Amino acid sequence: MEFDDPYDSSLLLAGAPRSTRPLLQVEGLGKRLADAASPVLRDCWFSARHGEAVCLLGRRGCGKTTLLRLLAGLETASEGAVVVDGRAPVGPGADRALVAAEHGLLRWMTLIDNIAFAVRGRWPGWTTTKVMAHSRHYAALFGLSRVEGKKPGQVAAAVKLRVALARAFAAEPKLMLLDDPFAALDVPARGALLDAVRHHGLEARQTVVMAAHDIDEALFLADRILLMNDGPDARIVESVVSTLPRERARLELHRHPQYYALRDHLIAFLTERSQLRSGGFKPSRDAQLPPEVVPGAQAAVPAAAAPEPSRPAVLVAGRPASAREAGEAA
Repeated sequence: MEFDDPYDSSLLLAGAPRSTRPLLQVEGLGKRLADAASPVLRDCWFSARHGEAVCLLGRRGCGKTTLLRLLAGLETASEGAVVVDGRAPVGPGADRALVAAEHGLLRWMTLIDNIAFAVRGRWPGWTTTKVMAHSRHYAALFGLSRVEGKKPGQVAAAVKLRVALARAFAAEPKLMLLDDPFAALDVPARGALLDAVRHHGLEARQTVVMAAHDIDEALFLADRILLMNDGPDARIVESVVSTLPRERARLELHRHPQYYALRDHLIAFLTERSQLRSGGFKPSRDAQLPPEVVPGAQAAVPAAAAPEPSRPAVLVAGRPASAREAGEAA
C-alpha cells in the first residue's frame, strides 16, 4: 500500500524524468533560532542521487544534526526548500527515516515487535503473517534472530542500535538519515554495524544522508562527503568525491592507493580550514552548489593554473576550476 504523506504541491518539480533527477535536492536551506544573532545554518545546497551515500562532516556544533532534522521534517526551515523525489514534504513522513544514537525503542515491546510496529505503520493493509515475515527478514539481516524475543532492557546498547537500524530499513524509506548513531559503541561493535549498513545500503540501493565526526567512518560509508564549516552561520563549503570503489572491505580500506589522499584532505579541512567562514573555498559565481573536489585526481587545466602536485585537484560545479577559482582555492 502506498503511504499517504502531506506535500506542498506548489513545490512539485516538473521537467526532469524521475529516473534522471536526484532523489534529494536541498536548495538554499537555512535555520535561524529566535533571538539568535547568527543563523545555525544558512544557504545550504546539495543533492543526492538514488542509491548514493552522502556524509556530512564537520566539527561539533556545525549544525549537522539540525540539517538532518530539517530533512526529516522534524524542524521547520527558516529559508530554502527540501525536495524528495520531486515533491517538497511538509513535516515527517514514511518516505524518510531518521536513526540517531538515542534508539527510541518501545521498552514494553520485544525487539521483533519494535520492528513490526514500524512495518505495520508503513503498510497497514498487510496481514500479521506478512508483517512478521518482513520484520524477521530485516532482523536476520542485522543479526537479531537469536534475541528477537527479548525486550530492550535485556540487551546491550549495540543490540538496541541494531534493532533501530533494522526497524528503519524494514520500513524501506526513500531516504535514510543517520545522525552519527555509531559514536557511543566500542570499536568491534561499531565495525560490525558499519559493515551491515554499507552492505545492505548497496544491496537495496538505499539513498543515505548521514552525519559523522569520524573520518574513517565517513570514508567507508560515503560516496561523497560534504564538508561544513564551524557554526554558527555554518554552511556546506565543499563536496569531496570519493575515488574509493563502491565495493569496499573496511579492514582493507587503508591499502587503497587513493585512501590517504582522501583522508589527508579531510584532516586538513577539519584542523586548518573549518574555522574559516568559507571553509577556505569559494563557490563559483555561476553556481550555487559548493565546489567539488577530487583529492588525488589531476585536473585538466592549463599548467599555469594547475594546483601544486601535493594539493587535491579542484573542480567547480563538476568542471575543472578556472585560473581565478584555482587561485582562490589555494
